[in-house]
Amino acid sequence: MHRDGSLSLETYSNYDGCFNEKVPVLYVDRGETPTGPSEAKEKQKIKYQSLKPGEIRVLQLSPGNGDEPITGTIRHVSINSPGTFWAISYVWGTPTKRTCVYLETPQGKIPITISLNSALKALRAKGVAVSFWADAVCINQADSREKALQIRQMGKIFQQAERVVAWLGEEYGRSYEAIETLSQIQGRSETPGNGRAEKPQPRSGKVLDPMESIWDDINFLIKRPLFKRAWIAQELVLSSKVVLMCGRRSELDWDHFFDALTICERESYAVYGLDPDDIILLPDAGPAYALGLTRRKLKDQTKFSLLELLELFSHTRASIEVDKLFALLGLAYDARNADFNPDYDSTLEEVVLRYAKEFVRQGQAMDLFYRAGLSKSYPFCSWIPRWTRGSFPMTISTWDAAGGEFHAASQIPPYAEVNDNATSKSLFVKGCVVDAIQSTDRIRMGTGQGLCIFDAMSDFRRLLRHTNNYPTGEKMDDLLLKLPIGDARRPHLESTMERLRSYRDFAAPKTENWPADLQQLILRVRNDPDLAKYQKMPLESRKTVSKYWQTMVAFWSRLSNAVFCFTERRYVGLVPSDAAVGDQICLLHGGKVPFVMRQQGKAYRLIGECYIHGIMHGEALRPEFEENRFKLG
Repeated sequence: MHRDGSLSLETYSNYDGCFNEKVPVLYVDRGETPTGPSEAKEKQKIKYQSLKPGEIRVLQLSPGNGDEPITGTIRHVSINSPGTFWAISYVWGTPTKRTCVYLETPQGKIPITISLNSALKALRAKGVAVSFWADAVCINQADSREKALQIRQMGKIFQQAERVVAWLGEEYGRSYEAIETLSQIQGRSETPGNGRAEKPQPRSGKVLDPMESIWDDINFLIKRPLFKRAWIAQELVLSSKVVLMCGRRSELDWDHFFDALTICERESYAVYGLDPDDIILLPDAGPAYALGLTRRKLKDQTKFSLLELLELFSHTRASIEVDKLFALLGLAYDARNADFNPDYDSTLEEVVLRYAKEFVRQGQAMDLFYRAGLSKSYPFCSWIPRWTRGSFPMTISTWDAAGGEFHAASQIPPYAEVNDNATSKSLFVKGCVVDAIQSTDRIRMGTGQGLCIFDAMSDFRRLLRHTNNYPTGEKMDDLLLKLPIGDARRPHLESTMERLRSYRDFAAPKTENWPADLQQLILRVRNDPDLAKYQKMPLESRKTVSKYWQTMVAFWSRLSNAVFCFTERRYVGLVPSDAAVGDQICLLHGGKVPFVMRQQGKAYRLIGECYIHGIMHGEALRPEFEENRFKLG
């Protein structure tokens, strides 16, 4: 629950603890912490001076030693000519009276978190003389209007910074050894006389053995919360120079860090002949890969839409849910409209509704529908995907099927119209009803932790035994092979672990089609569900069956834990688990896939996208179907 973001574990003390299976470590921060209401009252809160248009604040740290309180001076500078300053990226956390320390300035005291306090102390200890920008200090957190305006400028702030210090936290475990190892793998760049850094060249002959324990230490390092912080995407990706800092002695340039990360993993696979499908050396590297790949692509002038970014960084976390939307605005090319402006005075529902309507006006309605539905959407509206939850809603509209990408109704231009009333949740779309659900049945998919294909195939065989006169002319064995995996052309090896899709993008596995004997292997499993006999099969055959099972799990997960269905027209398919008998199967103009919709009075609820075998490539588009105008809510 903690990993998924649904449970927050906090400590109300001066201690910052870390649990490591190898080396238990306890770091003590003796920062100045209020011990009671009387002391908290004595803290004189700062009275910020209002910022003029085009201004930002920077902090000039005062000298100090060890655990002496942090002191400094706040200055106003022009964002267009701010002078030299560094920006700090750190994990905010949830400050409370018991976990907050203070930065002392001539204007008053600013509450900061222990994380920022330790970062400032580490920078002070290094004798860094430049000014700093840190959101908790340089933005008046009590002024929602200022916060909104400053967030819109954060992209420029981090671009203007001479460097960004990405504070990983204090040194513990074997973080120092992990950073030193990565530093040795990737040679540091030389700076020629023209002041430009050349592309760093890796040192030869340094390839880590997969059995070395340092892999665990590197993975433990990249598992730190900073890599999953929502705001780090904008802060790290847009900056010209980023330095990772861990404690007071570990420091590594981000580009060197990421190059080392990719080199050590890729070369280890190549040198030791590992199969990326069989072993993951850095199972928690997904967030780091997402950051590194996005940074590289933006440098190559690749542009990202806000919806693409929301998916890519869905694993990130924020103390305030709506920040998951605001934190990516500086990276998106299509989020300049005023409707996307940060707004801390409105509720989450109001902000989400405003964003969704603007997406529709920009012609992205279908991108919302694919990822929406009862189990994928916010409770207040069935057609708006829940972008701000831990995992971004997935879709089968991008599935690589044997007949090519689905295009159930995509040949007709889409139609979507929103109500301009700010509080209205209604959306009008056009399409037609092509079928209805006659019955549903659950398939035994197991927990996903083991190979449960035997039970699943047994259920499919039972349900498909009367489908020899299928509308497409296919036989039961054809349906038994294609239906469970959405007629996938190749294996889809997705995982619910925190490897994330970005890991697969990074690993760039070869694209492989199914082997010619796939149907024979699957029929063998169906007809003889004996695990002992399966284990005696050749290794390559077992791998193929395992990849088929993983593809099945991936497809069903995209459909919100799908259930099997028969339709009134005697088609079979997979529909969301929320679907019920009588729900209508509709083709919406411009849609790649069919949708399950439920009529409620004069309006409809979107249950979600579905897979109906035999109508996924435009076969159901017939003149006799009447065009409807659906009102979705």
